[in-house]
Amino acid sequence: MYPLNALINSQQERLRAWTKGYKGKIRFALYNGETKHTRYEVAEEQEENPEQLLSRESIYETPPSIMVTNTTMLEYMLIRHKDAPITDKEGANKSYGTRAFTGNPLILND
Repeated sequence: MYPLNALINSQQERLRAWTKGYKGKIRFALYNGETKHTRYEVAEEQEENPEQLLSRESIYETPPSIMVTNTTMLEYMLIRHKDAPITDKEGANKSYGTRAFTGNPLILND
């Protein structure tokens, strides 16, 4: 496994423990190259862990309160149009064609 992803994945159980008591009101996501694309791919695990968003589809629809990612994925979030729902509800900056992260806390693990 790529070391950055290993560091991200190492936080999963800790974040689940911290957020479990909120019954899905505070949610987190581990966003890296291994994150599944559709809800269908993670349906069973998602039902067991409502505090964690497990698919990109879910993350795009309702960005989590806490997101753990690496610098590569952060760069993608800031430049890829399909990631606009994560970084900025307004989407691309009309003047510069870029986006700024205006959402919830973001944890970088590098």
